Amino acid sequence: MKTWKFLLAALAVPVFAHAQEERVLYQASGLLTTLSSDQTGCVVELKTGKVTLKFDAQRKGYTVETDLGVAALDAGAPAVPKVPYSLQVPGDAGAVMQLVAADSVMVDNIDLLPGLGNTYRNQGRPAQANKSKAYSKDAYYPGYTEAPRPVHQIRGVFGQAFWVYPVQYNPIKKQLKIYTQMKWVVTYSKAFENANPLGNEPREWQELLQHRWLNAGSVAAQTATVSLPEEGSLLVFTKATHLNTLQPFVRWKQQCGRKVIVVNIDTLSGGAGASDVRTYIAQHYLPLNVVYVLLVGDNDEVPALQEAWLGGPSDAGYGMVAGVDHYPDLMVGRFSCNSEADLQTQVTRSMLYEKEPSLLPGSFNNAMGIASEEGPGDNNELDWEHMRHIRVVLQGYGYAGVAELYDGSQGGADAAGNPTATDVINALNSGAGLLNYIGHGNALAFQTSGFTVNHVPQLRNTGGAWPFAISVACSTGDFMSQTCLGEALVRSQYNNQPTGAVGAYMSSILQSWDPPMKAQDDMMNALAIQGAAGNARSLGGLTTDGCIGMNDAYGNDGAEMTDTWILFGDPSLRLRTRKPDTFIVQHTAQVPFNTTQLTVQVNQPGRVTLFYKDSILSVADAVGGQSVHSFAPLTAFDSLTVTVTAPEFKPYQGKVVVGTAIGIDEVHPAALCNVYPNPVRDMLYLSGLQEPASVRLYSVTGQLVKEARVLPNRAQFNVGMLPAGVYHIVVAPDHAPAFALRAVVKL
Repeated sequence: MKTWKFLLAALAVPVFAHAQEERVLYQASGLLTTLSSDQTGCVVELKTGKVTLKFDAQRKGYTVETDLGVAALDAGAPAVPKVPYSLQVPGDAGAVMQLVAADSVMVDNIDLLPGLGNTYRNQGRPAQANKSKAYSKDAYYPGYTEAPRPVHQIRGVFGQAFWVYPVQYNPIKKQLKIYTQMKWVVTYSKAFENANPLGNEPREWQELLQHRWLNAGSVAAQTATVSLPEEGSLLVFTKATHLNTLQPFVRWKQQCGRKVIVVNIDTLSGGAGASDVRTYIAQHYLPLNVVYVLLVGDNDEVPALQEAWLGGPSDAGYGMVAGVDHYPDLMVGRFSCNSEADLQTQVTRSMLYEKEPSLLPGSFNNAMGIASEEGPGDNNELDWEHMRHIRVVLQGYGYAGVAELYDGSQGGADAAGNPTATDVINALNSGAGLLNYIGHGNALAFQTSGFTVNHVPQLRNTGGAWPFAISVACSTGDFMSQTCLGEALVRSQYNNQPTGAVGAYMSSILQSWDPPMKAQDDMMNALAIQGAAGNARSLGGLTTDGCIGMNDAYGNDGAEMTDTWILFGDPSLRLRTRKPDTFIVQHTAQVPFNTTQLTVQVNQPGRVTLFYKDSILSVADAVGGQSVHSFAPLTAFDSLTVTVTAPEFKPYQGKVVVGTAIGIDEVHPAALCNVYPNPVRDMLYLSGLQEPASVRLYSVTGQLVKEARVLPNRAQFNVGMLPAGVYHIVVAPDHAPAFALRAVVKL
C-alpha cells in the first residue's frame, strides 16, 4: 500500500467575530473519492471544498458548514460539521482508517455556537443550547479526524459508514482548524475474494449500492460481469378477499418479467400477525430472490410492525431481515385499502402509469415543491431554501417546471404571501409528476398551504401523470387509526377514474429536522444522477437510496426516520420523469408447434419478456437491436405475449400465436361454454365462461382473423366486418387450457 508524508500548512485568517453576514473561509471544489483500490483496501481523499461561516442573528454566534458536510448533532458541543461516506467491506469485521496526509488553514477569533442536537419538528428549532464541557478545554474538538461506524449488512453484502471531521474547533483559543485536503489509507479486516458478492444481487440493488458505496465500482470491476442480472421478485401479502382484484396487477408484472409470489396471510403458519409476516419474509426472501414486498390492506388487515427495536410503527421493518441494523434489505410498499374500490383504484392507477402512460407533451416532467419558512435544518437551510435547492437539482435533470409554493414571500417563482390549498389543488390538477413537501404536518394535513384529506376529493388529475409525493413532516403517514393524508392521496378517484398520487412517502411518527432533509436531498440526487440515460429507479429504490444515505450520515437519528417512513404504493413501480418514448418492435405473428427459439427486433435497448401459458417463458435484454430467446419446445395451442420495457418508455406488447386451431379437440359441453347465435350476422355471444379469456377466430385454413379479450359477464364480440364463411373459435381462459368450440357460420 502506497503511503504519503504527513504535511501540515497553517495559515492564520482573522475574521471579525460579530460580522453579521456570510463569510467564505475557504473556496475550492469539494470532492470525496477513492484514489486507488484493491482487494485489501483503498485510499480515500477528501477535498473539503467551500467552507462557509454564517452568523446566526438569533443565537448571536457563528455556525460553520462545508459543501459535503452535515451537522454532527452533538447537543452542547461545538457545532462542527462532519462529512459522511461509506464503503463496501468484505465482511462484518469492517475496516480501519489511517490519516496519512493533510493540509490545513487556521481561522482565529470565532465564537462557534454549540450544536442543538437532534430535535423534532413539532418542537420548532430551539433558540439556544447549553454549552458542554468541551467548551472548557484548551483542545481541538472533536479531537479526532475520523470515526468508523458499525458495519451494516444489506442482503448478502456488507457496508460501513465513516464520519470524517475536516473542521476542528478550540473553544479557549476561539480558533478553527480547517483541513482543506485529507488522505486516508483504509485497510479491510480481510481481503475481498475474487468473486464480489455484490455481483450476485438483483439489478436495482447493484445499481443503488455501486452509486452509494465509494469503492463499489472498483471492487465490482475486478469480478466477472453478469450479462443479465435478475430483476428480483415481488412478494405480495394479502387477504384472500383481495386476490381477484389483484389478479390483473400480478399478471402485468409477470408479463414484464417480474416474478410475483402472492401469499394469503391467513395461511401463514402461526397466524396472520406482523411477526408471522416478517418471519416468512426472513425465511424466504433469499430462496425466492425477493427485492420488493407489497402489503395489501389497511392496518387492521396487515398491521404495521411495532417492536421495541424500531423507531415506531413501521412497514420498512418488514424488509430489515439481514444483520442487526436499520438498513433495508427489501423495498417495502403498501396498497392500503378499506374496500375493494380503494384497492381497485390503486391497481388501476399503477397499471395505467406503467402500461398506458400519457404521451402528451409535458407529461411527467413538471414538479412542485411546498415548504415552510422555518428552520434551519440540514445544510443550515431553512425549509424553503432546502426546497429551492431541490428545484435547482430537478431543473438541471430536465424538469421543465418546478412550482414554488413557499410560506412567506421568497422571490423567484414563489408568489407573495403563503400558499393555499387551492394552489396545491391547481398544481396537481395541472399535471405535476412529482411533489416534494417540507414543513409541519399531522396525520390529516400539510400545515403549509392547509391542504388536508378533505381537499383530496377536489383533485381532477385524471390525465395519467400522477405524482409521487414525498413528505418531510410529522405524521402525514400515520395510518394506525385514521385515513391519513398519504392514504387519501393514493385512494383518490373521480368518476371511477384514479386521481391523487401514484405513490406517497410519509412518516408514521413525528419527524426530526436534519436527518429527513438529508434523505429528501439524496432521493432527488439519486433521481438526477441518472442523467440522459433516464431514470431507472423504482419508488422503493429511490426512497431506499435516500434512507441509506441518511443512515450513513446520521446513524441512529437517521435510523428512526428510516424505520417509520411509510411507502404507500407499489415499491417496484418506476418513476416517470418525462414524456415516454416508444419502441419499434418486430417479431413473427405465428410460430408452429415445437418452436424452440424466437428473435424479437427492438430499436432501443430494453428488456424483452415472453409470457406463455400464464408463466414467464423467457427474459432477455435487447442487445444490438435484437433479443434472442431459447426455450423448451412449445406444444400447447395458445398465444405468447411479447412485452418490451425500459425506463421512460411506453411498454410494447404484442402476440405470437403458437400452433393453429386445426386439430384442436372440440370441447363444448353446454354446462361449460357455448356460443350463439349460429349462424351469426354481427354480435357473437359466449355463455358459461367462468373467467376472463382471450377469444380467437380462425379461418378454415388456420389463419387468425380476429382476437378479443372477453369477461364472464360481457362475453361478446362483433364479427360483423368478417367475410361470410366458416370460422373456428378458440377460447384461452386466463387460468385454464385453451379449448375450441364448434365452428360457426358467418352469414
